[in-house]
Amino acid sequence: MLLYVACVFVLGVPVMLGEFVLGRGGKSDAVGDFRRLSPGSKWWIVGAGGILASYLITIFYMVVAGWTLEYIWQSVTGALYDVAPDAGAESRHYAGAMKELLYGTWRPLLATALVVGLNILILMKGVQKGIERLSNVLMPLLFVILLGLCIVALMLPGAGEDVIAKVEGSLMAAGPVTGLLRNDPDPEAMLRHALSDFDLEILERSPIEYRCYCSRDRMERALISLGPEELQAMIDEQGSADLTCRFCDNVQHFSRADLEAMVRGLQKKM
Repeated sequence: MLLYVACVFVLGVPVMLGEFVLGRGGKSDAVGDFRRLSPGSKWWIVGAGGILASYLITIFYMVVAGWTLEYIWQSVTGALYDVAPDAGAESRHYAGAMKELLYGTWRPLLATALVVGLNILILMKGVQKGIERLSNVLMPLLFVILLGLCIVALMLPGAGEDVIAKVEGSLMAAGPVTGLLRNDPDPEAMLRHALSDFDLEILERSPIEYRCYCSRDRMERALISLGPEELQAMIDEQGSADLTCRFCDNVQHFSRADLEAMVRGLQKKM
């Protein structure tokens, strides 16, 4: 574990910061940034490798998310625990269920396909209507789950009777979780309300922000990448162009004069 954390700080954090600098400075994708920084060289292959790595990591986590989805479904429906009271039979049943969940043919495949479909639907909605709206629901829900795990951990065998009494008293006073979310969805307020008998210390606060980095300049570069022939055809057929960001739904209008200026700029470079 310590070796993993050390690798994250020594290798992961510098690489991540480097990607941030390249992305915000070049205002393009990984391949485009390297081509701009070192035109005519093969450094764009490094950017392509980063995109490929992200793609492979995404595939891996889609499978893991499918396993998690199937596990939640079996837990909710009771399929993991529908066995005889014998401890040995329960252990064998659980091991068999987990083996089928991880190494089966159709169930993991269907669960992964469902996760992929859900992600596609969310991304199609964009940042505000998709990612941000869902996160406004899932982030408080994640906090509630973590709060529940903390409470269960406090009440495990070995906990003092005074601790258990405090937890039970706080939960009774807090009321239903839906009421907490409705009255004040702020996580800190919920935590203090649900564990009012404990001395809580907030160690750190981090703001969460969803922001799209699209800009008119970036969309203009996308149009320029089409080449003078495609731009001239666009001028002849449409007279102007409207580009819409698929993440934040921002629309940028480029007039006939804008497109003609792009064509002239490309022709000068040829």
